Amino acid sequence: MNEKQFYRLELDDMATPSFTSFGKFYYGTMEQLSIFMKALEEADHLGDHFKDLTQAFRSYEAGKTDVQHSVAYRDVPLLVPVRVLHEETHQKADHSWEHRNIWGYPQNLRCKSVESKHLWIQDGDGFCRVLFARFTDLEHEGITGEWRRVGEILWGYPKMLDYKPPYIQNRLAEVEAAYETLKEAETDWEVFCREPNPIFDSFCDDIFGDG
Repeated sequence: MNEKQFYRLELDDMATPSFTSFGKFYYGTMEQLSIFMKALEEADHLGDHFKDLTQAFRSYEAGKTDVQHSVAYRDVPLLVPVRVLHEETHQKADHSWEHRNIWGYPQNLRCKSVESKHLWIQDGDGFCRVLFARFTDLEHEGITGEWRRVGEILWGYPKMLDYKPPYIQNRLAEVEAAYETLKEAETDWEVFCREPNPIFDSFCDDIFGDG
């Protein structure tokens, strides 16, 4: 398999209300996907909850590329190859912003620094920009105004975020923005090159879930 080839993996979206079921797209190479699956397999506290997913991935690695798995109560292809159009990197220092969850509830966050990699991807007939991010000293503000480090308790998809203080990063890329046409994606890339605008919403959804 091509080590540079990226794939789309659809998983249950943990940031939607508990009475609904939706999927969420993630993207990565086979190496990145394998690291994520290994983290799930080695997490004793998860038991066998993700065994079907990890076994499906091992089947794909063995050559069964038509394998499917269940997302939001429907069967979908496990991995879908996609095409990377562009790649850019960016760094921010002493960054702060507000994240709002599905309910519109605000979370104030700040970090000492963040290094991000952005990919513009063609996924079938659609296009998107996706994000890898590595934060240093990421914190969120509590309801009484105190600041607490992010990473010890995570409510999004298990093991999607890798927390090794003072760093936290996502193992697979998460969607920042979606586009209907190639022209829209190309325009966004051109704008980003002039004025970078990382969007951390999807990353934060894997911190806070629907809470």
